[in-house]
Amino acid sequence: MDRARELARRIWPSIEAEGDFVALSLDDDARRDFRWRSWKAIEGLWALEDPSRVDVHSTEQRVRATIAGVPFMGIVDRVDNTADGLVITDYKSGRPPRPGDHDSVLSQVLLYAAAVESDSGERPARARLLYLGKEIVEAEVTAERLATTGGDLADTWSDLGRDCDADEFTTRPGPLCGWCPYVAVCEDGGAEVRRRVREGRMRADAPARTALGS
Repeated sequence: MDRARELARRIWPSIEAEGDFVALSLDDDARRDFRWRSWKAIEGLWALEDPSRVDVHSTEQRVRATIAGVPFMGIVDRVDNTADGLVITDYKSGRPPRPGDHDSVLSQVLLYAAAVESDSGERPARARLLYLGKEIVEAEVTAERLATTGGDLADTWSDLGRDCDADEFTTRPGPLCGWCPYVAVCEDGGAEVRRRVREGRMRADAPARTALGS
């Protein structure tokens, strides 16, 4: 852990200089909070797994594939080599889902698994979400799970096409409005962010706060 702290201190200036970080326009307090949260994420990761026992195949791997007739692309946080085969890993900083919601939250990493299989010809053995410092949610990657997830993606794609044709888009405001690039032109999203700011329920580093002057 001491070595990790040393490395974190060494690379922090380069992180602050990156364009994406600069674009957040954080004040000094928000910068300190961002740095603290970043370190807590590292501690949370190592509370779930021993890094010396992880055989990393790739990190931030870009994938692109056609799944169930739908163009799909994404960036996989991490792909690991294991005795059972490849494992798709995605980091999450929020609260773990209830057991009954595991299937729905795993859809993203199952789509990543399908894309990795399309690209490499090798079906990953497992797909998992690491809720940092809290819990690991995972599932075996099976043909049945991939078919179900692909079908859900196709349904969503069809719904999106219908909405585009009708030029009507139903909003579903929630906490992620704080990170939506359209929040400045979305009446419902803007109202949601302002309400959460008033109630103290919007993170200080949410880009929408800057976009809306909140």
